Amino acid sequence: MSRRRLARLITPVLALAVATAACSSDPGEIVVSGVDPVTAPKDLVETLEAEGFTVLAALVDEAGLNEALSDDGETTYTIFAPSDAAFGELAPGLAELLSGEDDVVAEPPRSTEQGEVNTGQETGVEGEAADAEVDPEATADDGAADGDAATGGDDEADTAAEEGQLPPGDDEQLAGEDPLPSDDDAEDQEGTDAEAETAVPPAPTQVGPRPSRAEIQQLLADILSYHVVEGTYLAADLEGQGSLTSLEGSDLELGSREEEPANEGDEPTTVPTVDGADISATDLRATNGVVHTIDSLLIPEDRQEALDALVASIPVTTDVVSTLQSTGDHGELIAAVQQAGLAQDLVDAGALTLFAPTDAAFQALSPEQRAALSDPEVLASVLGFHGVPQTITTADVANREQVSTLEGQDILIVKDGDTYTVEDVTIDESIVTTNGVVHVIGEILVPDSAMGPGGL
Repeated sequence: MSRRRLARLITPVLALAVATAACSSDPGEIVVSGVDPVTAPKDLVETLEAEGFTVLAALVDEAGLNEALSDDGETTYTIFAPSDAAFGELAPGLAELLSGEDDVVAEPPRSTEQGEVNTGQETGVEGEAADAEVDPEATADDGAADGDAATGGDDEADTAAEEGQLPPGDDEQLAGEDPLPSDDDAEDQEGTDAEAETAVPPAPTQVGPRPSRAEIQQLLADILSYHVVEGTYLAADLEGQGSLTSLEGSDLELGSREEEPANEGDEPTTVPTVDGADISATDLRATNGVVHTIDSLLIPEDRQEALDALVASIPVTTDVVSTLQSTGDHGELIAAVQQAGLAQDLVDAGALTLFAPTDAAFQALSPEQRAALSDPEVLASVLGFHGVPQTITTADVANREQVSTLEGQDILIVKDGDTYTVEDVTIDESIVTTNGVVHVIGEILVPDSAMGPGGL
């Protein structure tokens, strides 16, 4: 259980709860030994699982705390339990990494204001969006633009394939009417091109070193133990306590805040807090203690730095070009894309599948083939043959898929067991990006238009 993905865990637990509840309401259901499993007393671990604390229950198991929190008939505990929604506020990918997954790549955070990105990676918890007034007209324009994109994306992609262009963002073309400059033209325009050339966007920030799985489990155990206090403290008992010592060893500060009434004239509401987090529900009884629901994860002060380092080790999905830069094995391809002036097109492409030859594939070319690639038309043709104006992951390939490339010629993608090939070249790795997918291959694909005299 400790290595299951959260998504796999949540669905079965909820489905089981629904099915069990349905069975218990059936008048004809036989209850073994006279004990209804739905209403039977539960210890703290069972209570978390049954009452919807799906993520917390999974993390307790991953941290090896199940036995400690089970009913031994002697010790009782109070758990300040973050809701599933509270875990949803963590930095992208953190909950999955804590739950036992290793190959975690986070989705990029959404922009909160123009020019700013909410990363949530300083504290491990996503920051709140900055307060800003919304321009209704601008919102309407954005909505219209989104609608156009949703309804017109396929048509634009088809048109792009027919014209040999990249999807939207095609200021320059792979095989368009404006030819790439010759060597002589490039020399004459060197000064102008240096200013006008579209720069390759900066590489994504390097992720920090990943702590070992044992270190992550210890961090998780420390964080979860910080939410547990020995002894049973009901809501009424908390009011008389200034602080409580957690199992982790640090003190939890208890307090309250005043919440303004929803209706004018009403009295404000007092909301109890623990370490500044709201206690939103109280006194969920178990056989060996009590559970109080809180709205955010509590972090021991002396473990904050370790948590930040863990967050910094999570790579974030980037666009196609930044993804190529981050692999460390596609310098030659990036140079070819730059030479063709297509870097920004790859960034702006709405949906793109790129079959990306490694540096070793370029280095395997003969001197004659390298010379052929210096021809702008040949280079544009070859690069276009590696791109498809739609996102095609390996999961989309049931058996054999024939698709049109940006160059215009079709390519064949084949699934054979767990192996995928494109034009009989093995796909070694697939990397999902923010605007498509990169399939890493070990050879350069050559279209018919680039074969023969002067070609490859």
